[in-house]
Amino acid sequence: MKMLISLFGPFSMIFIGLSIFSNVPVTFLLFYGWLLTGSLILRKYLPKGSPRLSVISGVFSGFVLFTGIVGAVTMLHSFVLDVENIQLLLGRWKFSGIGLVLVLLVINPILEEVYWRGVMHGYLLRSFKERIAVVLTAGFYTIYHLLSVLPLFEWPMNMFSVIPVFLAGLFWSYLRKKTGSLFAPILSHAMADAGILTVYWLYIV
Repeated sequence: MKMLISLFGPFSMIFIGLSIFSNVPVTFLLFYGWLLTGSLILRKYLPKGSPRLSVISGVFSGFVLFTGIVGAVTMLHSFVLDVENIQLLLGRWKFSGIGLVLVLLVINPILEEVYWRGVMHGYLLRSFKERIAVVLTAGFYTIYHLLSVLPLFEWPMNMFSVIPVFLAGLFWSYLRKKTGSLFAPILSHAMADAGILTVYWLYIV
């Protein structure tokens, strides 16, 4: 039961924040509150590895993700972005202000990676083989992204857009295993989020 609650908790927080309150600040408070609390409770499962190797791997892979995201959207934005619909939805969700942007850029990659690739990965290894733990953390990490992606994009682009999220989850688990540390996935994740925010500034604002 504790494991199921830990896996479904982040999804539940985002569902309450976006689907019931339709408010991004409330969603952030619930979601990041859950990630922080869960990470503190399960902190004994955090990995310890080489920061130097992690920084190199994280920055390099993050740069690849950043350029890939910005480059792909730059080439395809007229096909994949319904700017008017996205602006209306973000306005209804009260997503605005540099504060929320900084939350996504700084707090989000740290807490998501500490929770999923850190404590949850280690916690799941008590009951499952590593491959299963990797797939489970990537899968549940992906599920709650559906709550924001499905309304933002039209079918079938909304479903296709979650595939990179799942693949990123698998890749960041690989970085965790390769370096034995969370520095690499956090840095890589932060630069990927920076790519998404760059798209937001270039094409949505």
